[in-house]
Amino acid sequence: VSMATRVAEGTLVETVAWQAVMLGVLSNTLVKLAMALTVARGHVRWHASLVLALMAVLLGLALVVP
Repeated sequence: VSMATRVAEGTLVETVAWQAVMLGVLSNTLVKLAMALTVARGHVRWHASLVLALMAVLLGLALVVP
């Protein structure tokens, strides 16, 4: 919301705003991946970790590839 407000005010470029949001989502996903690897057990650990790792890779690519 803060990024959208700044873009609407004209004090922030759209590219920087979406990169900031994507970076926040990526860091959140990496924390959840670490939690899944340490807390979850059995097949849930591997299924959740696989999905979260895939999300992290795609988010990382979205940040790198314009």
